[in-house]
Amino acid sequence: MVRRRRPDSIRETLAVLPGRRDGGWSGPAGNKPIASGSDRLKSDRFKSRQDNHMKSHRGKNPLEAIALLIDRRRTLRRGLWASAAAFGVLWACAVPAAAPAAKPGRPAQPDQRAEADSPAETPPADPAKIAQLIAALGHADFFVRERAQQQLEQIGYDAFDALQAATSHEDLEIAARARYLLRVLRIDLTRKGDPEEVRRLLADYDSLPAPQRRERIEKLAQLPDAKGAEAIGRLILYERSPLLAKAAALALIADNTASPPQGAAARGLTELLRRSSRPPARWVQTWLSWTSDSSAALSQWVKHVETEIRLQQEGSNDSSAEIVGGLLKVQFQWLKQLQKPDEAMAAAARLTELHIPEPETLFELTRWLIAQKAWKLIEDLAQRNPAPFQDQPVLTYARAYAVQQMGDAARAEQLAAAALAATPGRELQPLLEHFRTAIALRQMGMFPWAEAEFRHVIGQIAGNHPLAANARFSLAEMLHDQQRDDAAAKVLQEALAAAGGNKPQAVLADRSTAEIASRMHYFFACDAERQGRRDLQKDHMLKGLAADEPDIDLLIMAHRFEGFSPEQRESVAATIKRLADELLQDIANEPDNPSYMNQYAWLVGNTSSDRAVLGVALKHSLRSLELSPNNAGYLDTLAHVYAALGDFEKAVRHQSRAAEIEPHSGLITRQLEKFKSELQRRKAAPADRQ
Repeated sequence: MVRRRRPDSIRETLAVLPGRRDGGWSGPAGNKPIASGSDRLKSDRFKSRQDNHMKSHRGKNPLEAIALLIDRRRTLRRGLWASAAAFGVLWACAVPAAAPAAKPGRPAQPDQRAEADSPAETPPADPAKIAQLIAALGHADFFVRERAQQQLEQIGYDAFDALQAATSHEDLEIAARARYLLRVLRIDLTRKGDPEEVRRLLADYDSLPAPQRRERIEKLAQLPDAKGAEAIGRLILYERSPLLAKAAALALIADNTASPPQGAAARGLTELLRRSSRPPARWVQTWLSWTSDSSAALSQWVKHVETEIRLQQEGSNDSSAEIVGGLLKVQFQWLKQLQKPDEAMAAAARLTELHIPEPETLFELTRWLIAQKAWKLIEDLAQRNPAPFQDQPVLTYARAYAVQQMGDAARAEQLAAAALAATPGRELQPLLEHFRTAIALRQMGMFPWAEAEFRHVIGQIAGNHPLAANARFSLAEMLHDQQRDDAAAKVLQEALAAAGGNKPQAVLADRSTAEIASRMHYFFACDAERQGRRDLQKDHMLKGLAADEPDIDLLIMAHRFEGFSPEQRESVAATIKRLADELLQDIANEPDNPSYMNQYAWLVGNTSSDRAVLGVALKHSLRSLELSPNNAGYLDTLAHVYAALGDFEKAVRHQSRAAEIEPHSGLITRQLEKFKSELQRRKAAPADRQ
């Protein structure tokens, strides 16, 4: 049986819709998801036609050596010259030769064949030795080249930075062998003391394509209590793609721009990264120094920004507008922290000057500017990018919101009307785009325009269609979040009427009518409670509890309600116990379904005082966030569980994070104030009165 306290996330709401794309909102006409990563991360660019010839051929048939060498660019000669070279190689494989002659265009190098024939030993990870071995990758003697390659492979990731630099070496042989070595290097990214969730995320990291590696990085960065920080440090060192390594650094920094880790965590990262010359490693080192010397850190950060901007302007594959934008956002936050608003806005203005070809990156930048209340910069960005701001309704709405905040209400409404009319038609695809636009507007706090988009969908399609049903569900939840519970309940009444009434076993968009009815009565009960009408509240609670699938939030309200008889309270407790047991069974059956874990933790965290049971709830809540990081609803649940355990420091921390992710959620922000108030009360009260 399906039970919901409210949609656990926007993604869960979108999951039931036809044509859904994972990753978030997408623009009109099936544009790719707005929340997806940059397409420039999809290729590591390590392919080379020469790489297939870099494997060791020691001890193999001399004919294989011939086949190898006649295909190599340096030894390839047409006609008889190729045959002569091949015969020479065959003779060299069969008979010891004198020291090799220098290759054309390259000075002779010392004979290192004796070293190549010596027993294999792992050389020390000395930078000078590594540099010598990389130079030997281009030696005139094939066996010297092979031996140097083997030794570098034995050294492993201590040679990573030098090999990365060698991929652009002017000697094509050195560059090709360096690329090959970077591909074959293998390292266990996990460490003995890693938390279990970190080990799971790193288990098959090396074998994943770039977009999925990016997802793993984001999940590591979003683990609670910075559990993934050290693992991200390893990825900064050892990720083969420079673009992904930079994305890893920014993911680590982004959520704690002005509050880097301190103590052992900071020392661990510093020690891990101190020898690396990779740019993202230097970024993290600068970030770690922010607390001790903010002025020096800012000065160094500006240099990082300028270097990356030059790289991006040169068209390098090792940078992107997204990466430059991430660096500028850090600079903006630091300048604000140092109370330099003019310089901060100048840094933000540079963001609008970037060439941003990807619509999703443009959307994320616009959302960020809205969060910073940089209304004029949004208008500047729209003028620099007229086509997407005209073609993408959500960007048109964002521009309208900025214009409204600058005081031009009439023009704002004109833009909003144009955005609503931008995707005409009653077919499924345009209506689906209206629904996705409504979800995005809800997330950005543009509630009146979101409501208009939801009601547009509802009015254009049959009421029992899954899309119309989901538009009603989402609209009702948004109204409830705004404490407009009577209106929210009436929207669900419309959904029940569209389904033919509260018929047993009837289903509407994957929800039973019993479940919908129980949620409706919960909204009516919330409205009655706000009005102080306890009898009406009790009446709606009893009606909702009589449903085959009582709403979890309704059960929590009933658990706290003091107007029930002992028999009624006992019945509520029995229903909570039964539902908790069913959810545990659901978790056992689907151990990777975060929704069941969140629902169990929410129910128990709001109804139990048993610390052992709350410990189970905490475990499942943490696991749900591992599976669905940065989910504001799940963070809200985790905060409630910590509050039930009496840890209001952690409750405030995680609720604050939820409020950062969804700053326009009334439910989350109101609860944050309650947790902060209780924390202050406990700090002020003597320990024996807490």
